[in-house]
Amino acid sequence: MRLTMCSQLSVIGFWLSALTATVCVSFAGLAQADEPPQQPASAPAQVDPAEVERLIGDLSDPSFEKRTEATRRLCAAGQAAVPALKRVAKGDDYESAIRARNLLRVLDQLFFTGLAIELAVSKDEIAWNQPVDLTVTLTNRSAYPSHVPFEASLQRRKALQPAVRAVADLIDLADFLTVSAPDGEEIELRVDDINANPFVAAIVQARTEGGPTATLEPGEKLVYRVAGFNRAWARYPLLERGAYRIRFAYEPEWDDPQLRDAQVGLVTTEPVAINVREPAPEIVREGRGVPRLSLTREADAIVATLTNTSDLALSVNTNFGSDEPPLANVVWAVLTGEDVIKLPGNVTPRAAEAFSRARLVELEPGQAMELDRVPLERLRSAQNVVGLEAGAEFTVRCVYVNRTDCTWQAVQNNLIGSDRAPEGLREPLPPRLFHIHASSPEMALQR
Repeated sequence: MRLTMCSQLSVIGFWLSALTATVCVSFAGLAQADEPPQQPASAPAQVDPAEVERLIGDLSDPSFEKRTEATRRLCAAGQAAVPALKRVAKGDDYESAIRARNLLRVLDQLFFTGLAIELAVSKDEIAWNQPVDLTVTLTNRSAYPSHVPFEASLQRRKALQPAVRAVADLIDLADFLTVSAPDGEEIELRVDDINANPFVAAIVQARTEGGPTATLEPGEKLVYRVAGFNRAWARYPLLERGAYRIRFAYEPEWDDPQLRDAQVGLVTTEPVAINVREPAPEIVREGRGVPRLSLTREADAIVATLTNTSDLALSVNTNFGSDEPPLANVVWAVLTGEDVIKLPGNVTPRAAEAFSRARLVELEPGQAMELDRVPLERLRSAQNVVGLEAGAEFTVRCVYVNRTDCTWQAVQNNLIGSDRAPEGLREPLPPRLFHIHASSPEMALQR
């Protein structure tokens, strides 16, 4: 999401590539060369001002190795080094001033310096479809300002609609959250169609272009509480049985491999765990969220069934009539070689003006509905058109089409006005209304 910031760090890292040294540092403090990188604890380590001053002096040392070590360890000191670096940047020692200015540019791009970061969940054991709230608390326990890639104004965040705020908060955090499934594999953030809500679309677009940033002053706290972390518009689905682990981690995308190896700027927390005692239905765990249209044979008919494989409820438009909005359509395709015969569904067509919200059927996760059924004799009769011999094989598939959704409704209402729309379209459509189309696999039959 924050490509602008990352690309700047890559460019800034270039100047450090000529200053490589095997010095292991961490963001929490100034580690010695033979110490492993440290992970910040709940309270960041304090940096000794006298040590900062000594390292500032080493920037002009005749020894290349000392200058390089000082550069890296000052980078690890973060904002604690900024006041001294600003003084040196304005000084008369040209080489020290150049190094100080470059370091200031680096430190200005790093996030979370000196912060204590804590994760908490509202429940540590759930069924797969029970919502969990995630709280991330950032506290500046240092004596220096710290940059964060978030919207820190609680007033502006509260001004958003609750659903929009939940999306904004989770997308802000998603760059820094790692959610691991019981098998250890990372799961990705899932976001429903953002165009169903123009406010959500605007929030997501703003984040892809860089997102908000803010500064936390010493002692200041920022709390992000994401309601329905696993069950909202933007979410991390927790579908399998077992323990999921959530960790907060930030590491700058350095171009310099030794900066990466030394983990300069690394911030991470201990994980919190959520145990899922009841997993989702198999079709939901294995599905990709796209409704599944399947065919079965029952006596003398072929039945088309639509199943919701998503982890959230989904609405289906059964205002049948055509594939033009606000209606939906069912078409049967009978195939023999290169010949395709299309048959209208065995449904009662409706006019656009008769659109009814009562015909928007909500399917829970894993739930199925009969979409249409067609007599076998009707499919076989269609083969008479191409002269198929008795006993010969042909195939059939079903296609469901719906082009009506919240985006279409908003455009339509802007064109004609909501007061002129059919009565059933004057209120907002369900945000999770399945649109576009679903196609079943082909079923083989005999003439």
